[in-house]
Amino acid sequence: MSPDNPIQGAGTDRHPAATSGNRCGYATVVFAGQCDAQDPSPRTQAPHGTTARWNAGCGCVTCRRAHSDIARIRKRAKADARLPVEVRQQLLDQINAGQPFKAALRDLGLTPNRVWGLAQTDEEWSTALEAAVMATRRDALKHGTNAAYVAGCVCKECREHQRVRMGRNR
Repeated sequence: MSPDNPIQGAGTDRHPAATSGNRCGYATVVFAGQCDAQDPSPRTQAPHGTTARWNAGCGCVTCRRAHSDIARIRKRAKADARLPVEVRQQLLDQINAGQPFKAALRDLGLTPNRVWGLAQTDEEWSTALEAAVMATRRDALKHGTNAAYVAGCVCKECREHQRVRMGRNR
């Protein structure tokens, strides 16, 4: 292996697509049109704007955006699988029928974190859930208090009060 050519046996006689030159600053052999300054190796590279290129170490805006878009789609699909649309509708139907929130969760085998976690990322679900909770909240309770939350109210005011209260206790 020579200092000019760190790839053992690389040469224009080895590959018909090879051209001589030092475009990449790595090897004396460059495969035409497949080398780039971000990854100076002579191997074939995935095109920009793909997750494969991002995984290979490219940090350009196009590759980062492609990776983020695909990751967002994958996470969304996983969230939809954990809480399918049919189950969401069953939960809304039970809440609108007057069943307490915790009882509805228990009947459907859901956790509050799964339900409210999806509400943080899915605006449509958040709106529908909040509307159902607000439509069935009991006016006899003083909302935004510990007593209302303990009584089972999960309206926005009661959840916010509980979040602040639990934050002080930690």
